Amino acid sequence: MRRGRPPGKPGPGVHDPAAVSLRVRIAALGIRQGQLAALADLTPAMLSRIVMGRARLARDVELRLHRILDIEERAQQAAEAVRRREYARAAAAGVFGDVSKPKMGVAS
Repeated sequence: MRRGRPPGKPGPGVHDPAAVSLRVRIAALGIRQGQLAALADLTPAMLSRIVMGRARLARDVELRLHRILDIEERAQQAAEAVRRREYARAAAAGVFGDVSKPKMGVAS
């Protein structure tokens, strides 16, 4: 006989503001939970339980996850700034090449 909550049924912490904030940030950044779990030194199952409100979100884990998400967010913003700069540079030169992958070498 199976114990616990049936699959798919959210836990009591599903409306916990910390878990909701975490879910929103993960979705906004588009980071995969497996990748985030590896960066946070958690198992993917444990991170899933936290995000779904099935496990309590400890304050130290919450801070660690938000710190990682802050770093990811800053990295995405920096990459977007480089893409915009490369696009503006190409537009000023009148050359519209492939600027979706900016050149990061010495010549840039």
